[in-house]
Amino acid sequence: MPLLTCRLPCLGSTYLLKMGKSPVFSLAISWGFVITIERMKKITSDAEWAAIYPLFGFLLGRVFIGGHTRRQAIFDSDVEAMYVFYRLGELNAAAHHQPGNIERLIEGTISNEEYSRIKLTPVTALSLAEIMRRPRETVRRKLKKLVELGLAQDTEIDGRRGYIITRAAIERFYHENRTVYNDLVYMVETLRRYQDARQSRETADRANAQKD
Repeated sequence: MPLLTCRLPCLGSTYLLKMGKSPVFSLAISWGFVITIERMKKITSDAEWAAIYPLFGFLLGRVFIGGHTRRQAIFDSDVEAMYVFYRLGELNAAAHHQPGNIERLIEGTISNEEYSRIKLTPVTALSLAEIMRRPRETVRRKLKKLVELGLAQDTEIDGRRGYIITRAAIERFYHENRTVYNDLVYMVETLRRYQDARQSRETADRANAQKD
Protein backbone atom coordinates (compact mmCIF):
# COMPACT_ATOMS: atom_id res chain seq x y z
CA MET A 1 0.00 0.00 0.00
CA PRO A 2 1.29 3.52 -0.71
CA LEU A 3 2.92 5.38 2.12
CA LEU A 4 1.48 8.55 0.68
CA THR A 5 -1.86 7.65 2.19
CA CYS A 6 -0.56 8.40 5.65
CA ARG A 7 -0.58 12.04 4.81
CA LEU A 8 -4.30 11.95 4.45
CA PRO A 9 -4.93 12.55 7.04
CA CYS A 10 -5.51 15.66 8.20
CA LEU A 11 -7.29 15.67 6.19
CA GLY A 12 -4.78 14.31 5.24
CA SER A 13 -3.90 14.65 2.03
CA THR A 14 -1.05 16.31 2.36
CA TYR A 15 -0.70 17.23 -1.23
CA LEU A 16 -4.26 18.35 -1.81
CA LEU A 17 -4.01 20.62 1.20
CA LYS A 18 -0.41 21.44 0.51
CA MET A 19 -1.40 22.68 -2.88
CA GLY A 20 -3.31 24.96 -0.56
CA LYS A 21 -1.12 24.23 2.46
CA SER A 22 -0.89 20.87 4.40
CA PRO A 23 -2.13 16.03 4.56
CA VAL A 24 -3.91 15.08 4.16
CA PHE A 25 -4.70 13.52 0.92
CA SER A 26 -2.54 11.26 -1.18
CA LEU A 27 -1.22 12.47 -4.53
CA ALA A 28 -3.38 9.99 -6.37
CA ILE A 29 -6.53 11.32 -4.70
CA SER A 30 -5.41 14.91 -5.18
CA TRP A 31 -4.70 14.49 -8.88
CA GLY A 32 -7.99 12.77 -9.68
CA PHE A 33 -9.88 15.40 -7.70
CA VAL A 34 -8.09 18.34 -9.34
CA ILE A 35 -8.52 16.92 -12.85
CA THR A 36 -12.28 16.56 -12.35
CA ILE A 37 -12.61 20.01 -10.79
CA GLU A 38 -10.84 21.54 -13.77
CA ARG A 39 -13.56 20.16 -16.03
CA MET A 40 -16.17 22.08 -14.09
CA LYS A 41 -17.02 25.69 -14.66
CA LYS A 42 -15.00 27.99 -12.43
CA ILE A 43 -17.09 30.25 -10.21
CA THR A 44 -16.37 33.87 -11.07
CA SER A 45 -19.03 35.86 -9.23
CA ASP A 46 -20.55 36.16 -5.77
CA ALA A 47 -23.94 35.33 -7.25
CA GLU A 48 -22.68 32.04 -8.67
CA TRP A 49 -21.05 31.12 -5.36
CA ALA A 50 -24.22 31.99 -3.45
CA ALA A 51 -26.20 29.75 -5.80
CA ILE A 52 -23.96 26.69 -5.48
CA TYR A 53 -22.95 27.04 -1.83
CA PRO A 54 -25.95 25.19 -0.28
CA LEU A 55 -25.11 22.11 -2.34
CA PHE A 56 -21.34 22.45 -1.94
CA GLY A 57 -21.60 22.99 1.82
CA PHE A 58 -23.80 19.92 2.17
CA LEU A 59 -21.41 17.73 0.17
CA LEU A 60 -18.27 19.03 1.86
CA GLY A 61 -19.82 18.49 5.27
CA ARG A 62 -20.65 14.92 4.28
CA VAL A 63 -16.99 14.26 3.42
CA PHE A 64 -15.40 15.89 6.45
CA ILE A 65 -17.92 14.83 9.08
CA GLY A 66 -17.73 11.25 7.87
CA GLY A 67 -13.94 11.33 7.88
CA HIS A 68 -13.80 12.97 11.29
CA THR A 69 -16.09 10.32 12.78
CA ARG A 70 -13.94 7.50 11.42
CA ARG A 71 -10.71 9.11 12.64
CA GLN A 72 -12.15 9.66 16.11
CA ALA A 73 -12.44 5.90 16.37
CA ILE A 74 -8.86 5.40 15.14
CA PHE A 75 -7.37 7.91 17.62
CA ASP A 76 -9.66 7.18 20.57
CA SER A 77 -11.22 10.67 20.21
CA ASP A 78 -7.83 12.31 20.94
CA VAL A 79 -7.52 15.15 18.42
CA GLU A 80 -4.06 16.20 19.59
CA ALA A 81 -2.74 12.66 19.23
CA MET A 82 -4.16 12.66 15.70
CA TYR A 83 -2.20 15.79 14.74
CA VAL A 84 0.97 14.40 16.30
CA PHE A 85 0.49 11.27 14.20
CA TYR A 86 -0.04 13.22 10.99
CA ARG A 87 3.05 15.35 11.53
CA LEU A 88 5.10 12.32 12.52
CA GLY A 89 4.12 10.49 9.33
CA GLU A 90 4.93 13.54 7.25
CA LEU A 91 8.40 13.86 8.79
CA ASN A 92 9.07 10.12 8.61
CA ALA A 93 8.60 10.16 4.85
CA ALA A 94 9.69 13.74 4.08
CA ALA A 95 12.50 12.63 1.77
CA HIS A 96 10.04 10.73 -0.42
CA HIS A 97 7.36 13.40 -0.75
CA GLN A 98 9.06 15.88 -3.01
CA PRO A 99 6.88 17.90 -5.43
CA GLY A 100 8.61 16.28 -8.41
CA ASN A 101 7.16 12.91 -7.45
CA ILE A 102 3.73 13.99 -8.62
CA GLU A 103 4.91 13.72 -12.23
CA ARG A 104 6.06 10.13 -11.63
CA LEU A 105 2.70 9.35 -10.07
CA ILE A 106 0.84 10.84 -13.03
CA GLU A 107 2.99 8.78 -15.39
CA GLY A 108 2.37 5.67 -13.31
CA THR A 109 6.05 4.98 -12.71
CA ILE A 110 5.64 4.75 -8.91
CA SER A 111 3.83 1.62 -7.81
CA ASN A 112 2.11 0.61 -4.58
CA GLU A 113 4.82 -1.99 -4.10
CA GLU A 114 7.55 0.65 -4.36
CA TYR A 115 5.88 2.81 -1.75
CA SER A 116 5.38 -0.13 0.58
CA ARG A 117 9.19 -0.44 0.73
CA ILE A 118 9.89 3.20 1.60
CA LYS A 119 12.33 3.54 4.48
CA LEU A 120 11.04 5.79 7.24
CA THR A 121 13.25 8.28 9.06
CA PRO A 122 12.80 8.16 12.87
CA VAL A 123 11.95 11.44 14.60
CA THR A 124 12.64 12.16 18.27
CA ALA A 125 9.97 13.50 20.60
CA LEU A 126 12.07 16.63 21.14
CA SER A 127 12.41 17.34 17.41
CA LEU A 128 8.71 16.75 16.87
CA ALA A 129 7.80 19.07 19.76
CA GLU A 130 10.02 21.83 18.37
CA ILE A 131 8.61 21.50 14.86
CA MET A 132 5.02 21.45 16.12
CA ARG A 133 5.76 24.19 18.68
CA ARG A 134 4.15 22.11 21.39
CA PRO A 135 5.41 21.32 24.92
CA ARG A 136 7.82 18.39 24.84
CA GLU A 137 5.99 16.49 27.59
CA THR A 138 2.69 16.87 25.75
CA VAL A 139 4.20 15.42 22.59
CA ARG A 140 5.85 12.59 24.55
CA ARG A 141 2.51 11.77 26.13
CA LYS A 142 0.73 11.69 22.76
CA LEU A 143 3.47 9.57 21.21
CA LYS A 144 3.11 7.11 24.07
CA LYS A 145 -0.61 6.91 23.38
CA LEU A 146 0.03 6.35 19.67
CA VAL A 147 2.35 3.48 20.59
CA GLU A 148 -0.38 2.00 22.79
CA LEU A 149 -2.85 2.30 19.91
CA GLY A 150 -0.43 0.51 17.59
CA LEU A 151 -0.05 3.56 15.36
CA ALA A 152 3.58 4.44 16.20
CA GLN A 153 6.69 2.76 17.52
CA ASP A 154 9.98 3.78 19.11
CA THR A 155 12.76 2.24 17.03
CA GLU A 156 16.24 2.65 15.59
CA ILE A 157 16.96 2.74 11.86
CA ASP A 158 20.49 3.13 10.48
CA GLY A 159 21.76 4.28 13.86
CA ARG A 160 19.04 6.91 14.27
CA ARG A 161 16.67 6.53 17.20
CA GLY A 162 13.16 7.92 17.27
CA TYR A 163 9.50 7.35 16.47
CA ILE A 164 7.95 6.17 13.23
CA ILE A 165 4.40 5.34 12.21
CA THR A 166 3.73 1.61 12.05
CA ARG A 167 3.00 -0.49 8.99
CA ALA A 168 -0.35 -1.32 10.58
CA ALA A 169 -1.16 2.40 10.62
CA ILE A 170 -0.15 2.74 6.97
CA GLU A 171 -2.41 -0.17 6.09
CA ARG A 172 -5.30 1.35 8.01
CA PHE A 173 -5.05 4.68 6.24
CA TYR A 174 -4.65 2.96 2.89
CA HIS A 175 -8.22 1.70 3.33
CA GLU A 176 -9.39 4.94 4.96
CA ASN A 177 -8.19 6.91 1.94
CA ARG A 178 -10.19 4.66 -0.34
CA THR A 179 -13.34 5.76 1.48
CA VAL A 180 -12.27 9.41 1.25
CA TYR A 181 -11.56 9.05 -2.46
CA ASN A 182 -15.02 7.60 -3.10
CA ASP A 183 -16.58 10.41 -1.05
CA LEU A 184 -14.70 13.02 -3.11
CA VAL A 185 -15.70 11.36 -6.38
CA TYR A 186 -19.36 11.44 -5.30
CA MET A 187 -18.98 15.08 -4.33
CA VAL A 188 -17.43 16.11 -7.64
CA GLU A 189 -19.87 14.05 -9.73
CA THR A 190 -22.78 15.72 -7.93
CA LEU A 191 -21.31 19.18 -8.52
CA ARG A 192 -20.90 18.34 -12.21
CA ARG A 193 -24.55 17.26 -12.36
CA TYR A 194 -25.44 20.64 -10.86
CA GLN A 195 -23.34 22.44 -13.47
CA ASP A 196 -24.87 20.40 -16.29
CA ALA A 197 -28.40 21.09 -15.03
CA ARG A 198 -27.63 24.78 -14.69
CA GLN A 199 -26.20 24.93 -18.19
CA SER A 200 -29.31 23.21 -19.55
CA ARG A 201 -31.53 25.74 -17.82
CA GLU A 202 -29.49 28.64 -19.20
CA THR A 203 -29.67 27.18 -22.71
CA ALA A 204 -33.42 26.75 -22.43
CA ASP A 205 -33.82 30.30 -21.11
CA ARG A 206 -31.82 31.70 -24.06
CA ALA A 207 -33.89 29.68 -26.50
CA ASN A 208 -37.12 30.94 -24.97
CA ALA A 209 -35.81 34.50 -25.00
CA GLN A 210 -35.04 34.23 -28.72
CA LYS A 211 -38.57 32.97 -29.40
CA ASP A 212 -40.01 35.95 -27.59
